[in-house]
Amino acid sequence: RGFADFFPLAKAEFQDRVEVITMSEFIKLEGGENGQLPVPEKNRTVITKVAEYCDKKKRMDNYCGILNNHLASVGYAPEISSASNCVVFDKNAYNGKNVTNANKAAVKSFCGKQKIVYWDKTLQDPTLLHFKAGEKETRLQAHFY
Repeated sequence: RGFADFFPLAKAEFQDRVEVITMSEFIKLEGGENGQLPVPEKNRTVITKVAEYCDKKKRMDNYCGILNNHLASVGYAPEISSASNCVVFDKNAYNGKNVTNANKAAVKSFCGKQKIVYWDKTLQDPTLLHFKAGEKETRLQAHFY
């Protein structure tokens, strides 16, 4: 499962608002010699192959972990989990100002017992922000039934 299983990435309505490229396109664009996140020559073949298609089974040559480890090593991978964190986008917090009391109350009501993580420049500034969403501890969505 990936983002496309939860979000309408292929729909024109989504693509009109957000440019979407495949992982393979991303690695070719940004992982090349002139890219922002060059893939070391010794890893280029395997990373390029795994970016085309990866398997979640560790014993496979195209194991997704190879690519995920690469992305985590060249980017910033925050330890954020939907099971324990509640990510909040607040203009004041982002700009280093105090969150208003009204917003604090709304956030507390929405987030409940989860640890509140305000989206700030630490999360905004990296060239690559890599969410380790395939790992149980850091998956992005929690399912409620």
